[in-house]
Amino acid sequence: MSESLPNPYRIGIMLIPSDPYWIQAIEAIVHANRKIGDELVMLQPAASNQDLELIPYSDLVDQILANELDVLIVTGTSIRMIQALLDEGMKVVCLAEMPEFKHPNLTVMGDLFEGGKIAAGYIAEKLNHAGRAVCVSAGLESTPTTGQYRLDGFCQTLQAYPKIQVEHIPAYWSYSRAYPTLLDALAKVSYPIDAIFGVSDTLILAARDAGRKLGILSDRTVLVGLNGDPMALAGISEGQLSATVDTSSESLGATTLKLAHQMALGLP
Repeated sequence: MSESLPNPYRIGIMLIPSDPYWIQAIEAIVHANRKIGDELVMLQPAASNQDLELIPYSDLVDQILANELDVLIVTGTSIRMIQALLDEGMKVVCLAEMPEFKHPNLTVMGDLFEGGKIAAGYIAEKLNHAGRAVCVSAGLESTPTTGQYRLDGFCQTLQAYPKIQVEHIPAYWSYSRAYPTLLDALAKVSYPIDAIFGVSDTLILAARDAGRKLGILSDRTVLVGLNGDPMALAGISEGQLSATVDTSSESLGATTLKLAHQMALGLP
């Protein structure tokens, strides 16, 4: 007599594709699930974080709960919505940098402070420990993750180099919103820029294009991103970017799916 296999768990995925990194992460989750065999439920209530903000959080919670999920994988949303889901008994894996948010049914991503440190060390070396560096974050977003930990890692590391002056320009995660914001902000800059660190590859690409449009960047300007996206890697091979800090979307996706399955099983 054959033993029947248990029904697969329903794992919801609500990752807004505001950045190529998240598209790669979704693909990695789908690939990892080929071995696990859970039922993946793709939820895309909005095409961007900006559109997501327009949906009343109570309506969004109702939409998610209607899918009868065992676990939800999410990022780029409000803490208020996540708390409401947890209050309803939903198990959540949140891929946002908010390690201070604790709950028995919540698993969150750690922070990327180290990524900011790595970028700062690289830039300090390239500038021979003197010059002016700018960090572009997603500080204008209303989502939990704005790149603050990456910004902190960058700024704190460069404190060891008093001859490097650091400026901060807040923008948005998506290229379409970041580019005009950076075009306006960089047009007001009255000092030479020797290096720019974007807390994501999308942001460094937007900063590069805005800087070129304004004619304030030179071939010697050090441009560093974070994520290891294909477009950033192509930019490095073409000499249009200096470096990117790899955060491996493949590893993130595989680990996320494994953790979501463990949560569905009731494991820590």
